[in-house]
Amino acid sequence: MTDPHGPSDDARDGKPLAPGGGVTGRVGKDLGPRVISALILATIAMVTIWSGPLPLAVLLAAIGAIVAWEWGRIVRGAELDAAMAAHVATVIAGIVLTGVGLAGPAIIGVLIGTILTGLLSFGRHSVLSAIGVLFACLPGISLLWLRRDEPLGAMAVYFIVFVVAATDVAAYFCGRLIGGPKLWPRVSPNKTWAGLLGGVAAAAFTGFIFAQLVPGSVASHLLLSGAALALVAQGGDLDVMGIGFVGLGGDGEDDLRAGLILQVLVDGFVGG
Repeated sequence: MTDPHGPSDDARDGKPLAPGGGVTGRVGKDLGPRVISALILATIAMVTIWSGPLPLAVLLAAIGAIVAWEWGRIVRGAELDAAMAAHVATVIAGIVLTGVGLAGPAIIGVLIGTILTGLLSFGRHSVLSAIGVLFACLPGISLLWLRRDEPLGAMAVYFIVFVVAATDVAAYFCGRLIGGPKLWPRVSPNKTWAGLLGGVAAAAFTGFIFAQLVPGSVASHLLLSGAALALVAQGGDLDVMGIGFVGLGGDGEDDLRAGLILQVLVDGFVGG
């Protein structure tokens, strides 16, 4: 789970801020609110995961519904329409069914909802609208499927959350303090190679430490899994931004704002 205040990893212009600004100037004046919100979200996530599949399903359904709403705003410019209603209903139903152990019916329902959402949005980016159903549903279903796999289901979900969180934190600080060349300037004006590499390194280290704490784990496997998951999470950010800037041909401030909001909501959620 990431903080809700903005993109997670990079200096505004891809370069360190001017000397004399100090560490606070480099990382931004919003560091305090970021830390507080991140701690609150992390606490909610940790408690919910430990509490069991049903509480986790409620949390994931809420996140998925918000993702579905933002997806409709980005793709169709719609506040509320029939396609969005189908999208949100499919997400909630699919995740809740998985939470109670009905993953099979959940997948069938998601496929039906995907087709229905595409039909209801016909002529208004119907393919992207349909893809959005999978985008909002499948990560939550996957996390719940892992959580229900006792006795190590909770540990598996914790591993994903810790690795993605480490990726975000390291990418943010490395990007802000080091700066450097941009990853994909047209799509994401803030992300840098320094942020990406720092995030991957932190994720790999987190996987290694996690292996020391969980009996029977293979350190090399979790180290490599952590690095791979970091790449997926960071790639998910670029995918979201790409929808606003490339897939829809958008280049204005509204597309950027919407893309950043959705990026924050699904960062980790989708990456996991």
